[in-house]
Formats: sequence, structure tokens, C-alpha cells
Amino acid sequence: MADVRASFVSAEDETDSHGQIERLIRVAFATIRRKRTFWKLIYGVRMQGAVVASLGDAYIAGSAEIRATIERYCRTAGLPRPEIEGAILFALIDGVAQHYVLDPENYPLDAVTETLVARYKKLLAIQGGDNGTGVA
Repeated sequence: MADVRASFVSAEDETDSHGQIERLIRVAFATIRRKRTFWKLIYGVRMQGAVVASLGDAYIAGSAEIRATIERYCRTAGLPRPEIEGAILFALIDGVAQHYVLDPENYPLDAVTETLVARYKKLLAIQGGDNGTGVA
């Protein structure tokens, strides 16, 4: 959770609300790359139902915290249905990270990062750039 929280702190340093999403994506993937062995272990552990069950409320609370923070970024950026966009972005980051840690030599993390950033920039531009204030 410390790595995840550090990604959020870095994103919150971004003064442009649209830039928060880009910063989150970039920092999250840089962290995964830098600590790939650790994250490979985490993903392996997460696939063990008994281990996840033993973590109980702490695991559920950690996931809820991540999702709520990403949802807030989406709301602040002015995306419609921020609860859905937040869930999608959470799943995208998590999925990309899993694929990378399982096959780092063949997974195109840099290209995926740039494509994901470009897609969110385009989506935010389509929304009219109101940054969640309601004022275009």
C-alpha cells in the first residue's frame, strides 16, 4: 500500500486535474517496473483465496481506498460517471501491471503507458475541459 499511496501523492502534486490521471498512470507503472519482483510476489499472493481471506477487512479497505481515490481523480477531471471510469482505470492499471510482471521481456509497458495516457487525454478533451467544476 505504501507504493500505491506514493503514486497518489505524486498525482496529487499535479496542479492540473487532468494531469492527475496521467501522473497516476506514469508513476504506477514506473513503480511496478522498479519493484517488479515485489509486485510479482504480491500478484501471486492475491491469487491465493485463503491468503486473501486471511487479510479480511484490511484487504477490502485497501482496495476501496484505491478505487475511491481514482474515482475522485476522475470526478475532479470532469469525467462522466466517475465511479465507473474509476473502476475501469483501476482495472486497467492493475491488469497492465499483472501482464508486465508476468512477462517483462515481452510486454510493451512503455507503449501501453503512452497509449493509455493518450486515450485519457483524448477522453478528457472530449469532455470539454471543465475539470469537474461544471464550467467549460
